[in-house]
Amino acid sequence: MAHKYNKEHVRGIILDLDGTLIEYEFDYVINEMYRVGKIIGIPMPPYEELRHLLSSNSIHLIETHSKQKFDDIFWQHFDEDEHPPFKLIAGIKEFLQKLTERQILLGIVTARSIFNPCIWSQLKEFEIDSYFTTIVTKNSNLHWKGKEAYFEDAVKQMKLNFEQCWSVGDRPSDIKSSKKMGFAKSVAVLSGGIYTELLAKENPDYILEHVCELEKIVEMEIK
Repeated sequence: MAHKYNKEHVRGIILDLDGTLIEYEFDYVINEMYRVGKIIGIPMPPYEELRHLLSSNSIHLIETHSKQKFDDIFWQHFDEDEHPPFKLIAGIKEFLQKLTERQILLGIVTARSIFNPCIWSQLKEFEIDSYFTTIVTKNSNLHWKGKEAYFEDAVKQMKLNFEQCWSVGDRPSDIKSSKKMGFAKSVAVLSGGIYTELLAKENPDYILEHVCELEKIVEMEIK
C-alpha cells in the first residue's frame, strides 16, 4: 500500500556513498597511504597509528614538508583502479526497496573525484541504480565549495527543500554540513569506522551501526 505524506514527513534522503552504502576498505586505504607517502617522500607512522588516525578522522594531521595537508595530496594520487571489488553494506538492497515503497526520494552525495556516469555504472552493477533520483560528486561542479554546496545541488535536483529531507553519513564533516544546511534529520552511521564519540560531538539526531537501521526510524516517524 502506498503511504500518503504530509509536509512533516520525510520526503527525501541524501546518503553518503563510501562507508555508508559501500563498505570502507581500511586495509586498502592504509596501503595506499604508504604508497602515496613513498611517492611524495613523507615518512609514515606504523599501521596501528594510521588506523587510529583514520578512525579519528585525523588523516590531515600528517603534513608534508610544505605544510600542505596529507589528505589533499593523498586523494590526488589515490589509484581507485587498484581498489579491491566494492561491496555493499549488508541488507542495502532490501533497505532501499522499503524506502522507495514509502515514496521517499533517494540521492547520493559523495566527495569522490569521479564523474556521475561512473557512479551510476557502479550502482547499476549492484542493481540499485533504479532506487536513486540524483547523484552529486566532487566532479559534478568544478567550483568545489565543500559538501554544503553539494547538498544544495542534490536537494534542488530532487525538487525538495531541506526541511523535507534527511541526510546520512559516516564522517563528522557529513553531520556538520547537514546541520548547517538545515536538514530535518542528520543521521550518523558507524560503518565508516569513525569513533562514536567523534560523531557524537556533531550532535546528530541518530547514531546507527549501519544505514539499514534507519528504516525502522522512518517507520516510527510516519506513524
